[in-house]
Amino acid sequence: MVKNNLITELHPNIFWFKGEDTSSHSYLIRGDYKNVLIDSGVDRNFSRLQKSLLTLRLKVMDIDIVINTHEHFDHIGANRYFQDYALIAAHRFAATKITLEDRYVTMYKSGDLNEPPLKVHLWLENRFRFDLGNYSLEVVHTPGHTSGSICIYEFTRKILFT
Repeated sequence: MVKNNLITELHPNIFWFKGEDTSSHSYLIRGDYKNVLIDSGVDRNFSRLQKSLLTLRLKVMDIDIVINTHEHFDHIGANRYFQDYALIAAHRFAATKITLEDRYVTMYKSGDLNEPPLKVHLWLENRFRFDLGNYSLEVVHTPGHTSGSICIYEFTRKILFT
């Protein structure tokens, strides 16, 4: 069981990464087939996220899928560090706002004038499933905070990621 001031193992191969300041918390699910990161957090806290991954002997390139629970900057800001190596996934309403760079909604701007646009490779719908082998994740569309908000449900163990 891993536990320090940045990482808590919530269940075997499910980790909670503590966010900092305005950054959301992130979750890592180490699957038999794929490693999934739920929410990348804010851009400026990427080094903290990277340190957490390294603690678990993972690199950015070891993340296969990044799922964004909605389109605000504190959930998508560090996506740019993963988008060349991992599938970036978001509900289709969130994906539209992210890919069209609707900064009024996403509130995202790293400050880097040469920043690449954020990508979404997989546009999710309600009930979409990810089979990781040891875990099965289902998308639950939960509009409210934003129109593209989702939760991720691991139905075998009844774990909900919000």
